[in-house]
Amino acid sequence: MTRRAGMSLTEVLVALFIMALGTIAILTMFPLGAIQMGQALRDDRTAQAATQADSFMRMYWQANVCEPLQGVPTGAMPDSNLFQAFTDPSTAAVNAGGTAQKQQFLLAVTAPGPGVVSPSYPVVVDPMGAVARLGSANQLWVFGRNQNPLGTSGTNQVRMNLATITNAPNAPKTLAFRTCSLLDGLGYNTFGLSDAPGTQLSPPPPIPSTVDRETRYNWLWVLQQPDLNSSTSANMVVVVFDKRTHLFAPPTAEQLFTPVAVPGSNAGLVGSTQVSFTQGSAPPVQKGDWLMDVTVTHMDCGANVYIPNNPPPIPSLPPPPAPAPFPPFALQQPVPLVRNGNFYRVISITDNPITGTTDIEFQTPLKPESMTPLSSIFAQINPSVSAATVQTIQALIQANSVVQPNQRQFVLMTGVVDVFDRAPLSYP
Repeated sequence: MTRRAGMSLTEVLVALFIMALGTIAILTMFPLGAIQMGQALRDDRTAQAATQADSFMRMYWQANVCEPLQGVPTGAMPDSNLFQAFTDPSTAAVNAGGTAQKQQFLLAVTAPGPGVVSPSYPVVVDPMGAVARLGSANQLWVFGRNQNPLGTSGTNQVRMNLATITNAPNAPKTLAFRTCSLLDGLGYNTFGLSDAPGTQLSPPPPIPSTVDRETRYNWLWVLQQPDLNSSTSANMVVVVFDKRTHLFAPPTAEQLFTPVAVPGSNAGLVGSTQVSFTQGSAPPVQKGDWLMDVTVTHMDCGANVYIPNNPPPIPSLPPPPAPAPFPPFALQQPVPLVRNGNFYRVISITDNPITGTTDIEFQTPLKPESMTPLSSIFAQINPSVSAATVQTIQALIQANSVVQPNQRQFVLMTGVVDVFDRAPLSYP
């Protein structure tokens, strides 16, 4: 009988060790796969939400904004407040929500005329946000300064509802939810049938099925006309939320943060991907979160930049024949300057012990300002000043028109999962 050599204990242990490594490697694939599957589902739902929001707003823009503006008798409800919000947000907010919504120091903008491109104010179209704050002084403003009784802080970013929801005879709050959330699908009863239109049962089942709505994903729009001379076109951004609860708007749902200037750094300037905040006062963001630049500035009669939460530092030009010396009366009247409404995705957060700041890096650089063209501001220069003084004022205007980091305002909206830049709205 031939003896067959067996395996030694060492060989068995080595084999078990190798098998254990392979087993562990296989097991780690399951949670990673589940995470990837969950992320894929989330990406799919947010893309669906953006597509649905895009289609709805294009229909609404044509039927409720542009065609009434052009005098086309379509029978749709005109949304004059939404259209007015592009040029005069304060008046539009008062018309939509009453005098409590007035931002009295926010100046209106006008079309500069052919050949000069000037953007409108950005308008946040947020039916769910508006009905969640219904009756509050902050209903139609994104972290508006009305949250502060002294009126010294807050943004000038208007939030509008849709006329079809505001004027709905029944359940406008429910209609806002239906308009800005995904229709998830049909529910099925114990007979395996749905309540789809045309389904008739005789006799009817004892347990009716339901139409389920997806309560997890909902959205708002940010619209801004790139050229006030073209009133029927607007840029559109769809902002999709994950787990934004309907009719629930706690104080932390929108938070305002102001960056700081760091000597020797371009953080917070156009073209930079970084903004810096004082440690302890930085937005509580994580990688993948979004911040919205809601910077709005005006220029007073001395060509100084200010945030329109209070009256301009230098008053308007007195009527002739009162003297108009420079610099207090460099311009004939205060003018709107910057009006941003841009979103940026956060990719890193770093505490800098040297500067005492928290540095937040964005995926994309800060975009050029949406602002009144300098030529339109130059046209407001005091006509009584000398030619040499005009050149000095122009240089001052050009220098002061550059937004400094501590003049910017960022809003953190809780629950934003993705932001989609869509093709511009147009008509016809």
